[in-house]
Amino acid sequence: MALGLLLPWIVAISLPIYAAMSWRLLMPMTWPLSSGIFIAVIALSTLAWQVGPSDTRNEGELGEATVLFCDLEDSTGWVVSLGGQRYQKLYGDWVKACDSVVSQHGGVLERTTGDGFVAVFANQGGAGIHSCLKACQLMQAQLDEMPLVESKKVNASFGFEAGPVSGGYVMEAGRKVWSSSGTTVNMARRLQSLAGEEKRNIVFGPVASRYLAESMTLERLGQRNLKGIDHPVDCFSLAP
Repeated sequence: MALGLLLPWIVAISLPIYAAMSWRLLMPMTWPLSSGIFIAVIALSTLAWQVGPSDTRNEGELGEATVLFCDLEDSTGWVVSLGGQRYQKLYGDWVKACDSVVSQHGGVLERTTGDGFVAVFANQGGAGIHSCLKACQLMQAQLDEMPLVESKKVNASFGFEAGPVSGGYVMEAGRKVWSSSGTTVNMARRLQSLAGEEKRNIVFGPVASRYLAESMTLERLGQRNLKGIDHPVDCFSLAP
């Protein structure tokens, strides 16, 4: 992406210089032409940055996916303890590390959410659910290995569920980014909140549990009334 943005600038700057050196007699004609090219390529590169890479997804189209919400615990306390600048450095480094883990397991970190992020994994017959859980475990392991900050451990809570997901583009930091939406997204958000409230690292919903129960032992947390969901939801975690 960086090379794609830099290349038009290199071409636009070097072309007038080359033209002027090669065709000295045509400078009065060359410079106006080169200036037009310069403006055009810069405008195109700026547009490419705003739009981002090409995407074959259609806005509003339903697809199956596993949605993960993750959030750093006690972010307010960390801001007070570390100060805003140090906390933002901690948060930024953590999100960067999580982005790498999510990508390695076939997911996409769609956007940040203040003190956490949203990631989406294509289901592909349940493979996305297992990939999502593995990513959560690795991200938690990274936090467990992190040195204590201000004599305290940094924790995060994870919540995910699988199901139908739609999406569309929204503007974030001056550019268009894809944002998933729907009941599955809302469910994942509430499951993450439940994980934080009950001091559990990972909580997931009934659809994800059906796939995970085939290969591991789960702990049923019972039916919970989750905000924005019109029926009680069976919630699960990994057995201790």
